[in-house]
Amino acid sequence: MKLGEIYFWETDKAQGFESRKKYQVFICPSDWRTGNTFLFISKANYGGDYPITNNIYKFLPLTISYISCGSIVCYEDDEIEAAKPELKGQLSVQDMRGLYKAVLNNEIMKSRTLRGFATH
Repeated sequence: MKLGEIYFWETDKAQGFESRKKYQVFICPSDWRTGNTFLFISKANYGGDYPITNNIYKFLPLTISYISCGSIVCYEDDEIEAAKPELKGQLSVQDMRGLYKAVLNNEIMKSRTLRGFATH
């Protein structure tokens, strides 16, 4: 997997759902602390999320979608292998830069990250 690739697969990690298919953006490979890290793509902006459109990403079903910048979702290698994710596309360099800035500016992500560091 490469940074910024967009995948589609069924996951049980979407809040409020037992299982559902979701588009997800790969942002970081697994390391000693956490699994492979992704951001969900959603139909709603939950505050500080990054917008992308199906003018550029033709596979997206909605005119505008949002990459969630308020939380991450992590998967171990075996979870990804079992899910058989479908590669749908790659974020453009421009959108990668915009997403990076949006994540840095998202207060929810900052507070969760700081809370996580405080407990370790």
